[in-house]
Amino acid sequence: MPLRFKLSNAVISIGVGVVVTLVALAALGGRSFDTIADYYTDASYKLAGGKNVVNVILVDFRGFDTLLEITVLGIASLGIYSLIKLTAANGGSGKAQRDGGSDKHNLYLPSGNDVILRTISKAVMFVILIFSFFLLLAGHNHPGGGFIGALMSASALVLLAMAFGMKATERTVPVNFRKVTAVGLMVALLTGIGSFFFGAPFLSHAFGHFQLPLLGDTELATAMLFDFGVYLAVLGVTMTIIFSIGRDK
Repeated sequence: MPLRFKLSNAVISIGVGVVVTLVALAALGGRSFDTIADYYTDASYKLAGGKNVVNVILVDFRGFDTLLEITVLGIASLGIYSLIKLTAANGGSGKAQRDGGSDKHNLYLPSGNDVILRTISKAVMFVILIFSFFLLLAGHNHPGGGFIGALMSASALVLLAMAFGMKATERTVPVNFRKVTAVGLMVALLTGIGSFFFGAPFLSHAFGHFQLPLLGDTELATAMLFDFGVYLAVLGVTMTIIFSIGRDK
């Protein structure tokens, strides 16, 4: 490739980059109106009682979008679960006959270093779970929320599965996560419907400060119930997919 062609490309690239940067700086400095970001920053605590603007947008200002998103996630997880079940039903019977009906392939066979992993995972799992609950409860005013809290809880269960095997994890945590997804969706939906009893639009939230024993002045918001529904739905979706795909063969 000729050197002149390389230099011309470099000059054009640098020129375009400089022009775009100058245009962006001029537009930012010459702004004569407030952006939607300014509105959310000012109104997140005044109207929704939350200082975490991102969480307030998800569970309050755009709560209907979040409700539809977790519904889509739930439908997707059921689709993945059904697809894997149908595949296993069509091809799994022949494999079981070849194995002579033995369930030995489902047993967890420990290796040399598993003692260390199992010992550490027991303590780490509870630390992760406690931290996930903290993220859920603190998310309205601090970094966190139902989405990230659910993913943290799912990571604790994945760690348990890595240490003890999928079958042992399912016996230790005998939870139907498809039902957890359904419960989460119902909690989020009922939270939105509850606003009708107060003559407010769907998914309208309320908040206030209350004097609670031992805790003192505490802010309570109905958006926390909605966020708890999101937490359950995302946890159920995540674990349904992971347990469906990663189940011992």
